[in-house]
Amino acid sequence: MAPFCVSGTTSEAALSSGTALVRRGLRTHWRDATTCAVLTSTHQGCEALVAVLIGLVIDRAVAQRDVAAPG
Repeated sequence: MAPFCVSGTTSEAALSSGTALVRRGLRTHWRDATTCAVLTSTHQGCEALVAVLIGLVIDRAVAQRDVAAPG
């Protein structure tokens, strides 16, 4: 929770120190942050492809059954 001034707005010192902390962390650990972002994006992409793969399997099963059905 951010510290508040008397007027109810966030203090400038708290915002600048938080921003500086994030910048310093990303500046010093940019390789780890980049690796994490790439791996997270890959995971999300593969997770989305699971639904596509299930749909393709179901479509092929239904299509094969329709061709083999008598009538």
